[in-house]
Amino acid sequence: MKEQKVPLTVFALFFLFVCVMSAGAGGSVEEVHTSFKAGRGYRVGEQICFLLNYHLYRPKTGISRFPDGGIPVTVDQGVFEIRLNPTGEFDSRRIAENRVLDSELYSLEQKVFAPYEKDEGYDMNRTNQLVRDLSPALLGLPSPLDYCEKSRKEYIKDLVQLKGDFFYRKEIIRYLELSPGEAEEILRAMEEREEKLESYEQMEYRFISEDTKTEIRALLKTTLFPISCVVKISRGPHHLLPQEFAGATKSFLLDYGKNTTFLEVPIIKQGGLQ
Repeated sequence: MKEQKVPLTVFALFFLFVCVMSAGAGGSVEEVHTSFKAGRGYRVGEQICFLLNYHLYRPKTGISRFPDGGIPVTVDQGVFEIRLNPTGEFDSRRIAENRVLDSELYSLEQKVFAPYEKDEGYDMNRTNQLVRDLSPALLGLPSPLDYCEKSRKEYIKDLVQLKGDFFYRKEIIRYLELSPGEAEEILRAMEEREEKLESYEQMEYRFISEDTKTEIRALLKTTLFPISCVVKISRGPHHLLPQEFAGATKSFLLDYGKNTTFLEVPIIKQGGLQ
């Protein structure tokens, strides 16, 4: 019995069908991600100024991510001049509608800031860290949340599930103006989610969530203790009085140990110092 050969066109049509279906399975995430590159700082009058390559985008998902991650969907981009005022406040202005190559940022700086001199205290390491420490909205930049329409409940869920990237979650924390109770509840929910994960997924969640947890804890710190809390305790732990122990424990737990200073003081009794 002769083996029947399937015409090549059948394989070609089948392959085309698989490709079309696979492409349809791909897409882009709803949450907007952020990438940036800051140049070095220049002193312009009393201001420190630097340029920032800024990009807001939605990453690809599914089969469309292969083989190299796919081409993200850009929602906003441009080159911005960031200005740090003597008062410590930031503002910005867009000087180009599209990004430039990072390698071209230096030559653009020479045109924008000439003939002003570089500020040696603001190298690229420091300017990039400044951008990371502050949220895009505080720098006067377009926010990732400008392109997302979600409810408060959905944003809180995104924090716990680590949706988006660090800047997306950082903007959520700023935007929601969380109360101390909400912040503590989110931290508890994140801990519970981490405990339910296993092996590699748990390690990955713990690593990725640390920045977001730090942001929420910092919020708790400024909300509960806007001024550094000094807890006076008796000299030596064996002299710690019950009321001092209660006050010290409360301050340390609520503040996560970030903003509490313990000051040893001598016990005063009748007859003088002990």
